[in-house]
Amino acid sequence: MLPGSPAWLYGIANLRGEIVSVLNLSKICGKKSVAVSPKSKVIVLKPNHGSSSIAFPVDRVSEIVTFNPENINLSDDPRFFGKAQHEKNFVNLLDTENLWSSLS
Repeated sequence: MLPGSPAWLYGIANLRGEIVSVLNLSKICGKKSVAVSPKSKVIVLKPNHGSSSIAFPVDRVSEIVTFNPENINLSDDPRFFGKAQHEKNFVNLLDTENLWSSLS
């Protein structure tokens, strides 16, 4: 954690010469934080509009799922695009364009 930084910011990382902000997505979403270590895996999001990339640690990635737009319930929360059901679980879908701006 960087001194004086918000609780949702783990820190920064140098990814092939690019400085990436590493977010505590669990804290942003009000969930239990994922334990991080130097060997932790992260997902990196590269925004389309030219701002810096962001990353967040994950405990695992089990599969990639595609949702039909008609199966997505839109969200009022600016951090999420919506929610969809996958098998027996509901999945929150990040709005990658609005996530960073909602924290600033």
